[in-house]
Amino acid sequence: WNFDDPLQPMFDATGNGHHGSLKEDASIVPASQPDSSSLSRLGKVLQLDGNDSYIDLPTHIFRDLEEATVEAWVKWGNIKETRFFNSSGENGDFGIGTLGDGRLHFFIADAEGKLRSIEVQGAAFHKEWSHIAAVSGKRGMRLYFNGDQIGTEGYTGSFSSIGGSMTNRVGRAYNISDFEGQIDELRVWKVARSEVDI
Repeated sequence: WNFDDPLQPMFDATGNGHHGSLKEDASIVPASQPDSSSLSRLGKVLQLDGNDSYIDLPTHIFRDLEEATVEAWVKWGNIKETRFFNSSGENGDFGIGTLGDGRLHFFIADAEGKLRSIEVQGAAFHKEWSHIAAVSGKRGMRLYFNGDQIGTEGYTGSFSSIGGSMTNRVGRAYNISDFEGQIDELRVWKVARSEVDI
């Protein structure tokens, strides 16, 4: 999902038809976009205002993934406890965001309710583009910030461990604040990408 097409702002670029839908005040706005060279280019990004604006993705689209990589360019407008990506199963959860004290947070709560997480202080930059990548699967959980691995956890599960991926959202999760800021180039890969790939 790259938000570049104004007629289909949540178009699934894979060709699988997993298009998302903008909810409430979620919008696509012109902005300076990041790229891998650390330069910016003018384009369109997802803007979420932290007040009931989010993206709904189709249900169950990640449920069979035994390994995965979720990555995006993220610009936090406000550092608080929030998630820019969340997938909920019957009893489990898969999320990436920040805790209230600003720690970058990647976690998987499996279908039995056991929580595994990576928390890193000082990695979420207020009002600056950051590239975040969360990898899960057979080689464990890994968290990357601007291409560098900053945290690991030995748990070898992924989306298939949470019991379904029934609710998949960008910018919203149950019982915490909605995300406020901008997101671009959101990707969910069905493989555990390496540091070189990221």
